[in-house]
Amino acid sequence: MTWFVCIDAGGSGSRAALFRRNNEKIEVTVTGMPISLRLGASVAFNRMMDLLSTLSDSSSISVDEISSVCIGLAGTECVSAARTFRELCPQSKKWLIVSDGIGHLIGALCDAPGACIAVGTGVILEGIDNDGRFFRRGGWGFPVGDRGGGAWMGMELIWSLMSQMDEGDLESIELPIQSGISLNRSELIEWTASAGASDFSGLARTVFKMAAAGDECARRIVLRAVAEIDSLAKTVPSRLPICLAGGVGRRLMDYSNNKYLRPKHSAIWGLRRIQLGMVDYRDWEIG
Repeated sequence: MTWFVCIDAGGSGSRAALFRRNNEKIEVTVTGMPISLRLGASVAFNRMMDLLSTLSDSSSISVDEISSVCIGLAGTECVSAARTFRELCPQSKKWLIVSDGIGHLIGALCDAPGACIAVGTGVILEGIDNDGRFFRRGGWGFPVGDRGGGAWMGMELIWSLMSQMDEGDLESIELPIQSGISLNRSELIEWTASAGASDFSGLARTVFKMAAAGDECARRIVLRAVAEIDSLAKTVPSRLPICLAGGVGRRLMDYSNNKYLRPKHSAIWGLRRIQLGMVDYRDWEIG
């Protein structure tokens, strides 16, 4: 039996799905750690292989029985890292490597013209216009870009709490960044010195929770995130439908006045269509 795998690899986490050769039905799914080229090509590759091993253990098949892998990978804008990642991939398998936003785009719109803004740890907009031309916006990466994404929201929360500390309103803070332990000034500085995009993105849940409970600071962060996504949406050619995808994106829809569409299918579904040759991926493939 020959098996195929599709991997939605993002900055907050990853998901892999196992398929039989020509079947669109998912046999097994597993989740894993964030996989992004911004962590380095070797780290991303090792985490991907760990995810394949987890999938193998969950399905009782050997990794050697997997003949094709299609991965939507975060951080593909880092060209040199993408090239190194490609070189690390074993030649015994067929590899299709695209950006993580491509799976969301194909899944969201079912190959139709339009745009998809994928908002998770980061933010990327990808689309296809009415003439079939591909376009991309955002995706600049943490920490200088991806405004409105989960990592940006987490940083906004930390900045706000730091300001409150400076003003004397807080002596310590309680956040789910060290098993709920309160952090004083020096501990917070130590945490932020080593924190990455995924760490900050983990605080986005706290922002949404605080906003729902009526916290004005958190609500302002959420509304500023919405404003950033709405600003990015204005760069889409007129009259094209726009989907909002990703874990953070789905939650931001509740606060936006824009009429974003909900994705028709998942990123895994989109990647599987690419893998089956139902979509021409040649302009998107990495390496």
